[in-house]
Amino acid sequence: MSVFQTAARTAFGFLETEFCFQVASSGADRISYERGSFVVLVRYDSQRSYELTVDLGDRQKDQPLFNLGEALRSLGLPQEHPSAYQVAAENALPEFLERLATDLKTHGTPILGQEPGSLNNLRQLRNRECEEFARERDLRHARANVSKAWKAGDYGSVIRWFEPVEKWLSKSEQMKLNLARKKFGSTEA
Repeated sequence: MSVFQTAARTAFGFLETEFCFQVASSGADRISYERGSFVVLVRYDSQRSYELTVDLGDRQKDQPLFNLGEALRSLGLPQEHPSAYQVAAENALPEFLERLATDLKTHGTPILGQEPGSLNNLRQLRNRECEEFARERDLRHARANVSKAWKAGDYGSVIRWFEPVEKWLSKSEQMKLNLARKKFGSTEA
């Protein structure tokens, strides 16, 4: 058995003893615990990123697994709370596996116990975060293009770039859009 396998089985053994999971598969860099269709997957990328991760979810639902960070955020922990580690030294694996297991055991009981609504909360969190990411991306893109258009006096382009993201504009950006509309001759609100 590899250092990872031994340390993972030790750290995540509580899944078997306290939550009735069984080891479904185990390899040199991954171990999968299952209870019915619910799975907890612990992985270590020992070849490239050295990332140590935990994913979980219901395989019966047609949805990808959630990472530990999403699970912890859905339960109220801040985004800054560590939920994966880069571990280049194999002898450090037990310490970091124990940290992940402790967080999962301490905070993840509602999800591991499949309390009603816990997976739905995870899905809603993922959707909100995806929407927020898309909004921020669209705003960055619009702001970059508006900056160029404003400097060139191209008020039509300012309107074209800012209108789709208007509800998320800052007060000063909203004023810029309104001024561009006036200068362009548009009376649309």
